[in-house]
Amino acid sequence: MTRFLKTLFFFLLTLALFSSCKKTNAPTDGQLVAARIRALLGDPAGKQVYIYSVSTGQMLGAGPIAELGGDGQLILQAGSGETRVFNLETLISYTFDSNGNLTLYF
Repeated sequence: MTRFLKTLFFFLLTLALFSSCKKTNAPTDGQLVAARIRALLGDPAGKQVYIYSVSTGQMLGAGPIAELGGDGQLILQAGSGETRVFNLETLISYTFDSNGNLTLYF
């Protein structure tokens, strides 16, 4: 009888533990920003983008977008085969002008 009660207690404890764990599939901030940029630009590949640092005021990069990943990363074709990766999770703001240029501020 004691063995049965210990097994039952262990089963109920395990059930309570796993039922309290919730798995969330909510998108990250970077994925949300990537979705908004994709909504603005349509297919973003080849569109011109300018990237600035808010803290220093310097340009971090400029060039066409090589890829806008669903994981919240923007891959910039910086020139002569060089690519740079920017995490949209740290994006502060962005602007999109009438000429189709996208400016990102990190």
